[in-house]
Amino acid sequence: MENYIKSITDILDKKTGPIEIQTLGIEKIVVKYSSRDPIYKLILNGKVISKNNNLVITYICQSCKIKNAITCNIFMRKINNENFKWCNFCKNLDPIKRSNHSKLLTDGYVKEIVKEKNIKTFIEESQILWESMDDDFKDNYLRKYLSNDEFERIKHLIISVQNDKILLDDYEYVFNCKINNGEIFHPRIVNYKMNIIDKIIYVKFKCENCDLVFFNRDLYTQKNRLKILCGCCNFSNKTFKIRSMANYNGEKILYQSLLEKRFIEFCNLNKINLLNGPTIEYFFKKPSKYKIDFQLNDILIELKDNYIWYKNELKSGKHKAKIRAAEEYAKENNLSFKIIFQKDIQDFKNKLLEK
Repeated sequence: MENYIKSITDILDKKTGPIEIQTLGIEKIVVKYSSRDPIYKLILNGKVISKNNNLVITYICQSCKIKNAITCNIFMRKINNENFKWCNFCKNLDPIKRSNHSKLLTDGYVKEIVKEKNIKTFIEESQILWESMDDDFKDNYLRKYLSNDEFERIKHLIISVQNDKILLDDYEYVFNCKINNGEIFHPRIVNYKMNIIDKIIYVKFKCENCDLVFFNRDLYTQKNRLKILCGCCNFSNKTFKIRSMANYNGEKILYQSLLEKRFIEFCNLNKINLLNGPTIEYFFKKPSKYKIDFQLNDILIELKDNYIWYKNELKSGKHKAKIRAAEEYAKENNLSFKIIFQKDIQDFKNKLLEK
């Protein structure tokens, strides 16, 4: 047990950050109101760490000498279950385990995919069961899940399913497949040629506004949405409705304010090819995304009105975090970044015309 404690290199609190380790140990303690035998508990800086904690422990594996980061609860579970011989990395390199897993895939998994029952017959049985349900059940079910027509409406915006493992080219959506749990039915995608039925999870979408690719864990997240929007566009729509128009070359370009619309119209009138700005990541209290308004050749342009939300961002420090991220992005990509306020827009237009 002493070796395991000595293997710890760092401890992080997910809310407050790294913790300075002054004293560290483990001790068998009887859990209050429990009939179980005493279990090992971590003692950090003289304090017993309970199960309800936010700690992440980094330790060096005794077998492969590689650093691993796991939660404190998993670390202590390994100690209490005497399951600390390998970390996940070296466990997966174990030749016996790899051989058994390979045998499972070749002998067992494939047989489970190609089921004895024909998928078409299974879907027909699901349909018969569905027809036997009362109207109240059907209405409640379709309040949550997409019907076949709703799916067809957004299908062109779905890039893949199950983290890019499945493309929908050879699959059909079935909204009411019967399943063996309390829900009775659940949507599935079906490949009749391969006799396969799959879950619809980790769906990759293309945003209708900015064409950004994003994930939703479930398909029904988009139920009753008029538009399929990424998080950035969806959030922005709550403050300013995002609209689009064509630039000088006929490409879609987004705008939110009248100031931005008039600038696009000015560029089109003077045959200046204005493009959508990139969406970049920045950090302010949590990881977030910031869409820069436009890109003109090697210049990233952000147009600013004196709206109250801008003043609030300036006061809180959020605006500063965005600008710092934009400047770093511009520098890394050999670009320049300009913020243009409403009072300065005419001077900027004049300079563009001079060029």
